[in-house]
Amino acid sequence: MPFSSLLLYLSLLLLPAASTSCTSGPPFRGKGLQLDKTSLSFDFIVVGAGNAGAVVAARLSEDPCVRVLLLEEGNYSQDSGQDSTSTHQNWIAEQIITPRRDYRTWALPALTHQLSTEANPAVNNRSGILLGPVVTGKALGGSTVVNIGAYTRPEPAYFNRWGIKNWSGDETEAYFHKQEDHEDPHPEYGKGGPVHVEHGDAQTVYPYLHQASLSMDPPLRSNSAGRLSYGVPQVYRVIENGRRVDAYTAYLRPVVAERNDNLVMRTGARVARVLFDKNKRATGVVYTVAESGDVDSSTGINRNDPRLGSRGREAAARVTLHAHATREVVLCAGVFFTPHILLKSGVGPAAELEALGVPVVANVSGVGKHLLARTNVLFFYGNGSVVPEMNPFVLRDPATTEMYDLEHRGPYSLGALGIYSVVKGRYPGDDDYILFMTDVIPEVAPRMVALGCANLRVHGPGGQVLLDPTDPLGAKHPRIQLNMAAAEEDRRALRHCLRDVRDMMAEPIMTTNGFYEIFPTHRLVEDTDKALDRWISRGYTFYSWHATSTARMGDVLDDRMRVQGGVQGLRVVDASAVPDMIEAGPMATLFMLGERAADLIKEDYRENT
Repeated sequence: MPFSSLLLYLSLLLLPAASTSCTSGPPFRGKGLQLDKTSLSFDFIVVGAGNAGAVVAARLSEDPCVRVLLLEEGNYSQDSGQDSTSTHQNWIAEQIITPRRDYRTWALPALTHQLSTEANPAVNNRSGILLGPVVTGKALGGSTVVNIGAYTRPEPAYFNRWGIKNWSGDETEAYFHKQEDHEDPHPEYGKGGPVHVEHGDAQTVYPYLHQASLSMDPPLRSNSAGRLSYGVPQVYRVIENGRRVDAYTAYLRPVVAERNDNLVMRTGARVARVLFDKNKRATGVVYTVAESGDVDSSTGINRNDPRLGSRGREAAARVTLHAHATREVVLCAGVFFTPHILLKSGVGPAAELEALGVPVVANVSGVGKHLLARTNVLFFYGNGSVVPEMNPFVLRDPATTEMYDLEHRGPYSLGALGIYSVVKGRYPGDDDYILFMTDVIPEVAPRMVALGCANLRVHGPGGQVLLDPTDPLGAKHPRIQLNMAAAEEDRRALRHCLRDVRDMMAEPIMTTNGFYEIFPTHRLVEDTDKALDRWISRGYTFYSWHATSTARMGDVLDDRMRVQGGVQGLRVVDASAVPDMIEAGPMATLFMLGERAADLIKEDYRENT
C-alpha cells in the first residue's frame, strides 16, 4: 500500500467522533438542532438505498444532529418478515439471503425493475428481452440484493486515468480499505470494515478450470487491484458464513435502531422529481407511495375504473408527498433512474427538454448521455459428472437443503458464479478482458457450464437515457439506448477472450474429464474474426448489467459530485457519476464511491460552518 494512501487511510480512522449532544456544536453540523421525528424537513435527502446510497445515508447520519431521509422504492430486505407472519415476506427474504437463489431474484418484480431497451445496431438490432433484460435492484440494498456478489477492484492506475481531483488511485485505495473486511491477508486489502469479503466454498468445476488456465501456453494471467497472478483465481464474493452481504446488511442494518431519531428510511417511495427554488437550489423532492383502498382519498377517483387504463390506475393507487432538504438532495438512484429524475426535474439538455414541454431549470447537456454498457458473450460446455451442483437432482435433495439450513454450506451457498476475473492479454497487442464462469440454471439447462466473456473497457460512442415522449413527466421508466458492442475495440476484446476460452477448454484436464463445447461448436462458429463477430452479433450475447457515466464527473458533475449548470444543493453518487466504465465488477467501486462522497459532503459543511 503506497505511503500516501496509508496516511489518508489512517486519517479516516482518526476523524473526530461527532458529539452526541445536538446543542454542543459538533464539527459536522456546526449548530444545535432539536430533532422532531414527525417533521418533513431534513438536512439531507438520499434517493435510493442501493450500492452507494446506503453508504451515504449511513455515513451522513453518524452525526446524531444531522437528520437524513432515505427514500427507496423497494419494500423488501433481508429482514423482511422478521416481525410478521407473512409467508410471502419470509420467502422473499430467503431468496435474498441464499446465494444459490441469485438467478431467481433477477426475475422477481418485488425485487427488481425490469427495464426495456431500444434496438441495438451492433447486436443484430435486438432490443428488450432479446438483448437480456436490463435488471436493476429495487430493495433496501438496491442491486446488491440481486447481483452475483463478485467483489473485484480496479487497479489504482484506472482511477489515475480519470484525471479528476479527489479521485486518484491513492485516495480511492484508502476508501477501499475503509469499507473492507477482507479475508485475504495481503496488505492491499482492508480489515474490520462493514463489507465482508471471502471466497466461500468453491464450485466443483473450479479446480479443473484453474489448472487448465495454468497449463495453457502461455498461461492466463489475472489482474486483481493491480496484482498480477497466473491462472484464473476463485472469485471473491460479498458473503459471510454462506449468506449474502448487501448494502443494507453492511451499512444500514447495524445502525438503524440506534439512529431512529435522525435516520428515517421510507420504503415504497418512488421519487418523481427534485424541487428547486428561484436560485436553482435543490430544496427537496416530490415522491409517491402506494395508498390502500379502492378510492383515491384526494380526488375521489375509483382506482379500479377500467377507463383509467393501466397507467392511470397505477397513478391513482399512489399518493403524492413532498420532503424538504435544508442542506442537499443526493441522488443515488442508479445509472438509469438518476438521469431520469434529473431530466424530469428540468436538469438536462435544454433543447430536448423544451421540445417535450419540460420546464428547464438548468441546461446541463451531458445528463443521460455517454451511457457505457458492457457486453457479455457466452460459450456453453457440457459434462455434469464432476459438477454435482449442476445436477437438478442434487439441488432437490433434502440433504442439500438441510446442509445449507444447518451449516450454510454446500451448493446453495455457492451462487451461480465460480470465476470472475480481469485477464491480461496473452500476446502482445491482445486486449485485457473479463472472464467469468457460471453454472447454468440447473432446473432449465442441467449439466452445463457457461464460460463468458466481457469487454473490460467500453469505447465510444455510447448510448443514452431519454424521457418517454408519450409521457415525459409521468412515465415510470425511461427510454434506454444501450448501443453496446458498437466499437471495434470492444468486439476485438471479446474475440480475444472467446479464443482463449476455447484454448482453455481444449486443455487435457478438461477434455479427459469429458468437457466439450455444446453450443455453438466449431462447426457453427469458427475462430475467424468474421465468424466470432457474427456470434457476437447474433449469438448468446446480452447486456452485462454493468453500465456507467450517464451523469459523469468532469461533465455533469464537478470533482465533488455536485451537479453543475448553476445548480446548488444537488449531488449524484452512483454509477452515473463514474467518468468511464469501471474496469472490474462495479460493486466494490460503488461502495467506495459512497464512502468517498460522504466524506466530501462532510468536508464541505465543516468548511461552511
